Amino acid sequence: RVVGSAAEIVGVTAKTGPAIIRSAQDNRVAEQSMIEMATAHHVDCDAIVLGVSMDTALHAVRALVPVPVVGMTEGGLLTACLLGQRVGCLTLGSHMRALYEQLSTSYGLATRIVKWHAPDLAAAYEAGPSPEIVEALVRECQVLIDDEHADVIVLCAAVLSGYGHAL
Repeated sequence: RVVGSAAEIVGVTAKTGPAIIRSAQDNRVAEQSMIEMATAHHVDCDAIVLGVSMDTALHAVRALVPVPVVGMTEGGLLTACLLGQRVGCLTLGSHMRALYEQLSTSYGLATRIVKWHAPDLAAAYEAGPSPEIVEALVRECQVLIDDEHADVIVLCAAVLSGYGHAL
């Protein structure tokens, strides 16, 4: 929808590994699949976008393929830095907060991020944006704005990509 006829986007999904990355261990398990998919499919591509929230295997894939490689979280955070000074980040699951904090620190962006919020909303993993989840996410965004003075908010979980328009 975004690129129209300007580009063709070819999506591939790992045949093995975790369906959802919920831990550092899941991320390590998924790395091999990401590397295999990138090396198998990059030949006719102008770029690779890793559509996985933890940017799994980003540096390894960049070292292996001759095309630009962008991680969705890295891209989202860098774009947010272009749009505002105080970046608030929203992901799912309190257990994921530390992993995302480490990831953003590895990108040199820790000082730009005012706060990571990571509510436990298991229902968000069910099909389609529900009004209850939208309402909960709106509350979290409002806290980032009111309490942390965020002027940009990044949704950092692949499952949240379907919620952007609703928010």
